[in-house]
Amino acid sequence: MSLETRLQRLERAPQSGELPYDLTLLTDAELLALEECFSKADARGLPLAQYITPEVYAALQRVERHA
Repeated sequence: MSLETRLQRLERAPQSGELPYDLTLLTDAELLALEECFSKADARGLPLAQYITPEVYAALQRVERHA
């Protein structure tokens, strides 16, 4: 799966509202790590928060959109 496809998949993940992150600012490695967290949570039917690593959390904080 290409990185563009992964990015589109991640952006579609939230079912409500605008994604509060600009995922285009993530590095390839960060994007792959985030996608892995999504995949693990999805495969187990558990909340994503249980699979976010400290490194992925820090990356998301870095690209968080502020109103």
